[in-house]
Amino acid sequence: MKKMWFLLFFYGLVLANRPFYSTDADVKEKGRVELEVGLLEVEFSKEGPFNFPTVVLNCGVGRSFEISGELGGHHGFEGVFPRGVALSDVNLVAKWLARRGALQGEGGVSVALEGGLEFSPGEFSGAGLTAAISGKFRSLTWHFNIGPRLEAGSGYFLGFGLEGPQVLGARTVGEITYEGVEGEEEGYIMVGFVREFRNFSLDFALRRNFTAGVYLVVVGGTFEF
Repeated sequence: MKKMWFLLFFYGLVLANRPFYSTDADVKEKGRVELEVGLLEVEFSKEGPFNFPTVVLNCGVGRSFEISGELGGHHGFEGVFPRGVALSDVNLVAKWLARRGALQGEGGVSVALEGGLEFSPGEFSGAGLTAAISGKFRSLTWHFNIGPRLEAGSGYFLGFGLEGPQVLGARTVGEITYEGVEGEEEGYIMVGFVREFRNFSLDFALRRNFTAGVYLVVVGGTFEF
């Protein structure tokens, strides 16, 4: 159970495009709002299945800035019904687009810095800083993340994500992430797809903790306004 809380701490500080844990080097246009809803992020572990639903709101506040807020929770299951529902954390994040590049339709790589604060119920619980570098190679879009984590023990986060070509109308995605804090280490690999509509996208992914043999099923959606 301790490792699950480390997972929430680390990845909660990197507000990413679903279903990635790592983030991209882009920001929303000024005045644009994006709502990410994580309906299911079910982890199957020795303690039983746990779901970590989330709601993330991203807002463009300038040509190169974006602010985000995340509300996360968790609960176990009793049959098919949730039990023990509880608020786990609230995250506040700001992202700055340091260099315009491939993700903005220009040459070279895109670079962004994202900093965040996390609050558990009633107290401050963590902070993090992530550098994101994104680029394109033929039909692939890639994202590389690196950054430190503070509070609850010092640590680090590494992530590499890929967005591939469309298959049967859905964009294929993949990712590998690795993080550590106070001797605890977690590594995840993900494969999934994103089905895009006009102002909405639906995502589905399978994720495996290759350091502990834990599996997750992830389902959610993103709305743009």
